[in-house]
Amino acid sequence: LDATGTLPRPNGVFGVAIQPNAIGNIIGGTNPGDRNVISGNTSFGIIIAGGSNSVLGNFIGTNAAGTAAVANTGAGVVIQEAANNIVGGSTATTRNIISGNGTGAVISGTAAINNQLLGNYIGTDVSGNNAVANSVGVAVQAGANNNTIGGSVTGAGNVISGNANSGISIVDNTSSGNAVQANFIGLNAAGTALGNGAGVIIDNALNNTIGGNTAAVRNIISGNIGSGATISGVGATGNTLRGNFIGTNTTGTAAIANGGFGVAVTANASNNTIGGDSTIGDRNVISGNSSGGVIINAGATGNLVRGNFIGVGTDGTTAVGNSAPGVLIDSSNNAIGGTAPGLANIIANNAIAGVTVNSGTGNSIQSNSIFANTGIGIDLGNNGATANDAGDADTGANNLQNTPVLTTATASAGSVTVVGTYNSTPSANFTLQFFSNNPPGTQGQTFIASIPVTTDAAGNAAFNQTFPAAVTAGQLITATAIDATGNTSEFSTQQVPVVVPLGSITGIKFNDADGNGTQAAGELGVSGVTVFLDTNNDG
Repeated sequence: LDATGTLPRPNGVFGVAIQPNAIGNIIGGTNPGDRNVISGNTSFGIIIAGGSNSVLGNFIGTNAAGTAAVANTGAGVVIQEAANNIVGGSTATTRNIISGNGTGAVISGTAAINNQLLGNYIGTDVSGNNAVANSVGVAVQAGANNNTIGGSVTGAGNVISGNANSGISIVDNTSSGNAVQANFIGLNAAGTALGNGAGVIIDNALNNTIGGNTAAVRNIISGNIGSGATISGVGATGNTLRGNFIGTNTTGTAAIANGGFGVAVTANASNNTIGGDSTIGDRNVISGNSSGGVIINAGATGNLVRGNFIGVGTDGTTAVGNSAPGVLIDSSNNAIGGTAPGLANIIANNAIAGVTVNSGTGNSIQSNSIFANTGIGIDLGNNGATANDAGDADTGANNLQNTPVLTTATASAGSVTVVGTYNSTPSANFTLQFFSNNPPGTQGQTFIASIPVTTDAAGNAAFNQTFPAAVTAGQLITATAIDATGNTSEFSTQQVPVVVPLGSITGIKFNDADGNGTQAAGELGVSGVTVFLDTNNDG
């Protein structure tokens, strides 16, 4: 910069370069007078090729006031094939403002290991509340491994917001083991929307973790123009997205929508996990987003969506619906929920269906709590309820798996007995799952239990099963069917109300007006009344 701190006077390449084998150097410091303003350079503001160096308290890519861009044409900070460097810190005095550059910060190369980027404002002005955009906030690339963006210590999270394209991009099929923790991605420092073009993008990278299983490492990924988090590409496998708030405010109680989906898994990305199966801390709240909660499409297979709140707040009941289906699947062999404890998602209050399988087969949808969505709970083919066909020979989304046909549901103390039939592929094994819910009956709010059934040579199976379950008269029982390869049906369309059998009446009932225990003249009685259990509900 020039002496006024406002106009570029570029150095020909870098502002500051730490060469290989240069170790333990400090750029900046914790006192205001230590601050460098490193801006306006032809290429990078800072490039670090040595190890164990620190970058503290600087303005990188802005004017001297930290209020407007004076761009380094390349990146603000580049860590190139170097390990154990720290950019920023957990206090305001160590915070760098890295804004207005081509890319804010780049961590690159297979030797770029165990670097930390923490407590910085990346894409904002010095207040953290107004945009001074980089093109990309943070890029991790070219095999960089085991680096941390943010951290678990109080104050370690970065504000990565206001950037023109993605907030964070992790790319290349050798970039692995990187952690993104406790950041605001699309919110300003005050917690209001300051969107990036997209939140987090994992492109062909593997085994990276966004978030974690404690509140201390939770990212808030909200307010972005595109999707909150995208996992994309055939090399994108083994990544985990857990414990985050995606599309909500910082408390997870109200919407600050991402303009796209909350989470998008696409372009042949495989075997990634959204949520988890160990603790409630793995749960993402994926709510309030403009294009839906989660989409899995374009050849993405083997992905797991487990233990999340999709369309509700952190309490599991407050409506924070996504403005499209809670989950949209346009691929094969993915799992939404599961049978072990802790795997079920709550999918509620979303526009259209709870879960839509637009195309693809082998998608398992098990044990979830699906209720209060605008459309039906599970929609195969994105066309509303699908009628059963004899022998289930039709094809389509999840093979248009037939639904169970329920006849009666009878409650007694602490249990419910469900009677019905199932018709599908002859001589095949299926799992039927039963749910209770309040009307209407095309969803399933409370999972009751599962049973196995085997169809006969004509494709038929009957069931008469008693489950321990607390249900009440007037609730509805619904059911789904799942074949051996995971194809899950819609919820049964029959609205089968729970009934409670009446007790018997003995003797003569009368109005004992004088209280003497015997029927006197004028104390009219009723006799000859037959009480029965109307099991087929025909009156």
